[in-house]
Amino acid sequence: MELHPLSGQSHDPSSRPVASLPGFADRSVLESRVDAASGAGRPVGAERPLGLVRVSGPDDRAAELADRLRSAVRPGDTVAELGPGRLAVLCDRLGEPDDLLTIAHRVEQQLAAAPPLDPRLDVALVDHAGREPGRIVGDDRPGRRVEDPEDLPAGTWVRFDEALRDRATRREQTEAALRRSSDGRDLVLHYQPERDLVTGRTAGVEALLRWERDGVMVGPDRFVPLAEHTGLIVPIGEWVLRTACDQLMRWRRDGAARDAFVAVNVSPRQLLHDGFVGAVREVLADPGLAPGDLVLELTEGVLLNDLALARDRLGELRGLGARVAVDDFGTGYASLTYLHQLPIDAVKLDRSFVSGLGVDPRLTAIVTSVLGLLGALGLQSIAEGVSSVAQAERLAALGCALAQGEWVGTPAPPEQLVDQLR
Repeated sequence: MELHPLSGQSHDPSSRPVASLPGFADRSVLESRVDAASGAGRPVGAERPLGLVRVSGPDDRAAELADRLRSAVRPGDTVAELGPGRLAVLCDRLGEPDDLLTIAHRVEQQLAAAPPLDPRLDVALVDHAGREPGRIVGDDRPGRRVEDPEDLPAGTWVRFDEALRDRATRREQTEAALRRSSDGRDLVLHYQPERDLVTGRTAGVEALLRWERDGVMVGPDRFVPLAEHTGLIVPIGEWVLRTACDQLMRWRRDGAARDAFVAVNVSPRQLLHDGFVGAVREVLADPGLAPGDLVLELTEGVLLNDLALARDRLGELRGLGARVAVDDFGTGYASLTYLHQLPIDAVKLDRSFVSGLGVDPRLTAIVTSVLGLLGALGLQSIAEGVSSVAQAERLAALGCALAQGEWVGTPAPPEQLVDQLR
């Protein structure tokens, strides 16, 4: 397949058609808005997906095409006329590329309704790295078909064909099924133990979310990003919080997990939601839960956007008796900033560093230095991805407090951990 990048094209502004439909932008306005929305001046890696949907229909029904197109897109999206019977929509505020396909699918369905317009649809992800991202608007060539619908290229028009339509449909079906499950039905928690490297006892467990969809267990990487994007992570996260704390109490009634904690993962949307602190307060009101029994794990990305707000929110949560751990430490943009600016209790060292311990001199030096720093700051250290006795012994000698990984135990249903927690 041949794709046509746009960076080398030239266009004659005088040849660009001027919008003839009242209330619609023209091509030059759309191009300037693409440039403005493409993220100029943002930090590298901070750009959000930005896309375009291009529609070609019958010239004699251009006004109808434009009105129906505008009714199908989101408020705030720019609809512009490119030429007779040809329009495009600038889709800003996308959370992920699949959002563009969802919009294109909705447009297609709206235009196919009676009386059908039978349009041709193309989509394009804007190339943030290009010198002039808006120049994609002036590329009049038909969109090409992609060989792999899961790999949507940036900087070129792509035909919205059956393969991309199927991808959009699958995503919509997944979202609908996840919405039905957001109250806890079909959701399952497995628990992975964490071992004290001094005493050898199981110090606590991390609750890990699974989704049983149509009899198949689905891992979090397949649905948590969608839940985060759609806001479903808020009710799902509250279910996880309640269920994990309830499970800790059940273990204790069975004579297990007397001094153990339970850790739950907290997403950016959860942390910033107005009801999150109240949900934590409610579960910690149980007299059977002591301060420190609940650990809230946050990835560095959760804390990146608004450090001041994160600091205030974490302070409230710690005031309720929850402990705060930074997960996957070392993989983000500002790891050291968090250590002295945020009220945290523990740090989980990412498995990518632990895997090289004793093998790669540079990684070994990093792990040694980080553990020394955490000890000096009085922060508990937890090593992820520990897979051998040798790694565990080396970590213990370096002052690491807890270990998690295959050497300790893989995620398991709660009933399989009772003996280990006694």
